[in-house]
Amino acid sequence: MRLSGFWIGLLGLVVYAQCLTVPEQSYFLSDRYVDAKASGNNLILANSYGLIFRDLNDAQLPITHAEVVPGDLEQLEISEGFLFAMTPDSGVFIYRIQASGLPELISFLSVPGIQTFAVSGLHLYVGAGLLIERYDMDAPLDTPIAQYNLPYEIRKMVPFADGLVLHGKDGRLGFFPLQTPGANPLTAFEWEGDTFFYNVYPFQDGLLIDAPKGIVVASYDGRNFSLETQIHNQGVQIVLGMACDQERLFVRFSKLLVEYRLVNGTLREMARTPVVLSELRFPKMTVIEGDLVLLNQSPVQRSWSLAKYQSQGTNLTRQVFLPSLVDNVDGLAQIGDTLFVALDSVLRFGRIGSGDNAFASFQSLDLNNPILSLTASQDLIFVLIAQPLKDSSTLQVFQLDGGGLNLVFNRDFLGTLDQFHTQNNLLSFTQFFRDAEQDHFIAKAFSFELNPDQPTEHSLEYALPVGSANPLYDVNVDLSGFWFHDGISLYYAPFDGEAQRINVPGEGFEIKRLALQDEMVFLEHSSGLRLLRRQNTRLELLGEYPLWHQMTQTRNGLILARSKLNFAGGVFWVLDTQDDLLSPMLRLNGSKAPSYVGFLGDQLVSAEPTSVNLFQVECQTSQYHYLFPFNERYILEYNTHLSASDWVKFSIFNSANRLIGTQILDKETLGLVQEKKLRDIFLDFNALETPFRFTIDSTFPLQPLLSFQSKNEPPGYALRIPTLRGGSWFCPHVGAQAQGWNTRVLFTGDSPSSSMEASFLDEDLNEVNVPFTTGYGEERQVQQVFGKEVRYFTFQPKNLTDSVAGFVVFERDRQQGQAGVNLFQRPSEFFVVPHLVGDPVWWTGLVLTNPNPNPVRVRLLGYDSEGRTSVDRNIDIDAHDRFVGILEEYLQVYAQGLDVQWITVVSEAPIFGLGLIGHYFDASLAGFELTTENQNQLIFSGVAENELRWVRLVVVNREARDGDMVFSAYDAFGNLLAQKALTLGRRQKVYFSPESLFDLSPLELRQITTIQVDSVTDVTGLLLRGENNSRQIDAISIVD
Repeated sequence: MRLSGFWIGLLGLVVYAQCLTVPEQSYFLSDRYVDAKASGNNLILANSYGLIFRDLNDAQLPITHAEVVPGDLEQLEISEGFLFAMTPDSGVFIYRIQASGLPELISFLSVPGIQTFAVSGLHLYVGAGLLIERYDMDAPLDTPIAQYNLPYEIRKMVPFADGLVLHGKDGRLGFFPLQTPGANPLTAFEWEGDTFFYNVYPFQDGLLIDAPKGIVVASYDGRNFSLETQIHNQGVQIVLGMACDQERLFVRFSKLLVEYRLVNGTLREMARTPVVLSELRFPKMTVIEGDLVLLNQSPVQRSWSLAKYQSQGTNLTRQVFLPSLVDNVDGLAQIGDTLFVALDSVLRFGRIGSGDNAFASFQSLDLNNPILSLTASQDLIFVLIAQPLKDSSTLQVFQLDGGGLNLVFNRDFLGTLDQFHTQNNLLSFTQFFRDAEQDHFIAKAFSFELNPDQPTEHSLEYALPVGSANPLYDVNVDLSGFWFHDGISLYYAPFDGEAQRINVPGEGFEIKRLALQDEMVFLEHSSGLRLLRRQNTRLELLGEYPLWHQMTQTRNGLILARSKLNFAGGVFWVLDTQDDLLSPMLRLNGSKAPSYVGFLGDQLVSAEPTSVNLFQVECQTSQYHYLFPFNERYILEYNTHLSASDWVKFSIFNSANRLIGTQILDKETLGLVQEKKLRDIFLDFNALETPFRFTIDSTFPLQPLLSFQSKNEPPGYALRIPTLRGGSWFCPHVGAQAQGWNTRVLFTGDSPSSSMEASFLDEDLNEVNVPFTTGYGEERQVQQVFGKEVRYFTFQPKNLTDSVAGFVVFERDRQQGQAGVNLFQRPSEFFVVPHLVGDPVWWTGLVLTNPNPNPVRVRLLGYDSEGRTSVDRNIDIDAHDRFVGILEEYLQVYAQGLDVQWITVVSEAPIFGLGLIGHYFDASLAGFELTTENQNQLIFSGVAENELRWVRLVVVNREARDGDMVFSAYDAFGNLLAQKALTLGRRQKVYFSPESLFDLSPLELRQITTIQVDSVTDVTGLLLRGENNSRQIDAISIVD
């Protein structure tokens, strides 16, 4: 099934809008938990779905919140108001626990190969391979504060004293001092001849060690450990598990649970209760607020999920015993508006309702053995059932009839079945079994179309020596045969013939995954996805896409993949191949790749091994269109304050103006490319093509900034990219070459090249038109265009339907300073110069250009720090002339001791204006457009501050009344970090850094990417920023 066909049929809006999925609710959450912690009134449990919050104040521990987390969570820790959750080999998710008790994700620390971590105060220690890294929560998490090499791989570490107690994968135990690790090597534990230990826990001033001979108490005097076995393994009294807090130790024996307390250095029994081994099995043990909590992790079917014991006198009393409701979601299928869900051994089906009662009316069919898989085709439901006592699997086929199910097919298959799919009205799967002589690998395909109880069967079998590698990976079927691979080569086997090797165009590679969708073939290899079209057995290479990996195919035929932009995982994209271009169509969030994705009305439903999820589909049309030149060194920054239904779409074109890729980002993914170079952002295009230009469409004001680096980086310059518009453009100023200035202009447009016409005035004020052709993104010296020096010029495309824009770059002293300013379209009678530098080594330049055939008088009104008029000066500008000057000198700010904070420019006729900021001695330079619009909201993008870059913001209240304002700081993912309310006096200016305005930690300050100002009065804004170790400075006007 191709996505585009049914997608357009269901939601015609997709033609005009981009649609996003917004999680609505999850059902049938798995209650198989791996770790537990408490915070306030919440019991926080970890499993393969994510974080499950239960109410500790209620004896039944009802679920109050569920937070999906990608991957398989294995470990939780809480410290200093932060919750840490680890997925092995991936990294650590860091949440801030809010006042409500619910988590707010603030960061993901990617640590490939991570196996364990520990937290002590604000110190985070992560262990991967033979390395421990330390991070501090009050510092940026970009790089570790310290690294320590280890002699062996570890499974657990315990912060203790001034170091870490390390428990190795091989059972070794040692103390690793952190203050001077080079001078103090690992101190290994050995006790009563044993160097292998099962576990270790911090306990009061020492340690508790689960050792082969029993439980050992390890005391520490600041220099040395002294060990003593206090609970001995003897007879049937063998320690099978333990857990402790700082006061209590709980020990699991084969028939007892016992609580101990440490009294005068000796463990004494305080309470006990008998247990049944077959019921309790071997659960995970942890202590929550003084009570013992057991988590059932039995690999077989479980009758219970969680138990809680509490001391009452000398008895341990079981207070909570939660039955296991759902272990796994084994499949989801759909026939019309009837939904089928496989839960452990039960098949549930019906029409979905709403809210918490969505599945209340579903019927249940108990199949008595675990369901392995579920899929559907037309009016048939295919259920694969395990038969653990027979070493076989059963395929049952049901027909939906009047709301009920009729069994029409039942057959047992020896061994195990896998790769369960329906494609092209065929059911396919693989079978494996071993006899005394051989391993049997079989691909099966059944057609139930003509006669459901007697289907047409096709088989492909490999009988190989015992222990052979599987030759049947990713079996797909079409109407005539099997497609599969062996990890190296691609094969096709017709239903009535032998398998043949298929030639794959392009360089050779190992195959990771194969999927078929109509005539399209998807092959994943180590460098990405390869898209091919098949005609019979001949393949045509359409594209290479390095962005996509971990491809899967749902049981109903959709292609899913993960993006390499999102290292944390949990984001899966449904891919489509419209117009032979691989494009993302829908994003799904989850802990695992879903096995099924389908629509129920305007909702989307998906199934993962740990849940069934409903999503609302929300569509918005694009409101803003931006066009950029492509240069892999350009750095992109933008507004990150957006809603859950907002989106940004990047479209990449080659030099022939052909679309070669699209990339969709939303609230959860847009922050991943903030402050990235374009070469690290635009990965989702056909790598067989070369990107030439790109456009951005967005549903909200993106306020994109591009930072340009010169060939001798730095210095460079930054520009606010306006929305693309047609019409004429005006360059109000060209620097004089005789005074060391060089002026360049760069054109952008929606075509690879444009026929342009530029105009300027000669010495006799006659208009001279110069035709020229410019390539998209081409940079031209102004003098090369006109053949002579000019003061200002206009240009427009000859084809008035073309959209063209551009910017001008002023450069002085041989690229020692550069300033970029957008070209202008509309003159104005009113401007604001929002900032005068106010430093004797810096200057503020002003250019006012009169394009009119008559002279104009321009009035400059300057305001001091109290909002009072401190300067009132007139400037007369001749027809077709300009004023160019340094304001501090022209107004005699320093000579007369004037306080001039900002200036209003009022003209008799519409003129153009721009500002410059420069340094007298080191040639630092920045340029900005003068603001004309009235606005009550300012969006400052590009405000991320770090050790290399400083940031200052200017806000001017232009009105003659006080203005109440709210300043809001957002991180890269649109989360509100802080708000500050201020009242700015009439005609006053505020000049501040994010650090001076918001009461945030250094880590939180580093996370600010956008600051929004909402005011009751008209305001003007200017962003200033610079590099601490270079001459680069940026000045960016804040306009819509």
